Amino acid sequence: MSIKTNDQLMAIYIASLIRAIVAFHDLIDNKIQNRQSQVEEQEKEKKDKEDKDKKENGEKTPEGDEEKGKDGEKKESK
Repeated sequence: MSIKTNDQLMAIYIASLIRAIVAFHDLIDNKIQNRQSQVEEQEKEKKDKEDKDKKENGEKTPEGDEEKGKDGEKKESK
């Protein structure tokens, strides 16, 4: 009788251990995915900012040959 009880408890213990390991693995995967998505988001924001800066600094004025610099001063094209 005690052997049957011990076998049942061992099966419950092993099942609980496996369940905990799988949950821990899922947590680690989730952390990795969140970190990767955060890095990708930061890269996207950096790229968008650079594109916006290039667009603002490189746009031609309605006069045609002159461009605006960072300070809003007109630069003459050579």
